[in-house]
Amino acid sequence: MNDPRAQTCFACGEVNSADSRFCKFCGRPLVRPEQRPTVAQDPRNRILLWLVLILIVVLAVFFVIGLLTSKVFR
Repeated sequence: MNDPRAQTCFACGEVNSADSRFCKFCGRPLVRPEQRPTVAQDPRNRILLWLVLILIVVLAVFFVIGLLTSKVFR
């Protein structure tokens, strides 16, 4: 299958025929490269990133407060 019009699935890498709308292996929709989703464009990933950063800051604050109030440093 050396058809230059063949489409490669961005999810699994399977080569599909040029007229396919869905991947024959994984079933995901086949899209042109400029339509492919990126991690940075997905708003769910941005929310998750912010939640992780907030969690890290909160844990760091509790750790510092714990150190400052412990008997070891008094």
